[in-house]
Amino acid sequence: MNGLLWILFNKINGKTADELNTFDIIAFFSELGISQRLSETRLNGLNQIGQQLKNLCI
Repeated sequence: MNGLLWILFNKINGKTADELNTFDIIAFFSELGISQRLSETRLNGLNQIGQQLKNLCI
C-alpha cells in the first residue's frame, strides 16, 4: 500500500482543492493499469482515501 500512496501523493501534490475534488483515484490507477491487479479490499481502501480527500476540500 505504501507504493500506491507514494504514486498517489506524487500525482496530487500541488493540486488545488477544486482539482482534488474532481480527481478520480480509481480512474487514475486504471489508466496506469494498476487497479486491475488490486484486490477489492485494496480498491475500497483507495476509494476511502479519495472520499477523505474530497471531505477535506469542502
